[in-house]
Amino acid sequence: MKRNRPLIAALAGLGVTFGLFFVMQKLIEMREQFRETHIQGKVIDFVRLKDESQAERKQRKLPQKMQEAKPPPPPDIDLSRAQRPDAGDINSAVIGIPTFNMGRAPGLGGPPSDMDVIPLVRIQPQYPRRAQQLGIEGWVLLEFTITPAGTVKDAIVVDSEPPRIFDRSALRAVGRFKYKPKIEDGVPVERPGVQIVLNFELEDS
Repeated sequence: MKRNRPLIAALAGLGVTFGLFFVMQKLIEMREQFRETHIQGKVIDFVRLKDESQAERKQRKLPQKMQEAKPPPPPDIDLSRAQRPDAGDINSAVIGIPTFNMGRAPGLGGPPSDMDVIPLVRIQPQYPRRAQQLGIEGWVLLEFTITPAGTVKDAIVVDSEPPRIFDRSALRAVGRFKYKPKIEDGVPVERPGVQIVLNFELEDS
């Protein structure tokens, strides 16, 4: 009997060990099942809450459109005052309307040379702005050559009054003049030394 005690104790210890192992295994399995169930429950709750929030968004009513604010009425403008500026506020008032004519300049002895010259195209000179603002009038005596084609070349200023005020405008205009060419023996030829006077005058408006 005494000889069998160690064997019995060993068998009992082995049984206890297997029992503890079995119990621990069951506990581990139960824990894993609990964790899986807990996690699945969270996922399900999350999906359900998401579906509920989407349903709530679908059921929401769109806010009513805000009424557009009407722009304020434009201020009343006195058209009569706007169209008639104060003369005291204008520094460069127009003295008059410029006019031009070809003829004899004051102080010159006779008419321009070659009175039989027939102009076909005559460009109106541009009245210098500064002279117009200051009310300055004057004249320019020009000399040039008419080509066989009737155009003007070699134009120069012979005299002018006031000096240099109207020279550039007169030269620019006469360079675009066109005349009937001089005919000799049925052939057009040059006509040199032609002189004309351009008068720059202001007509009261």
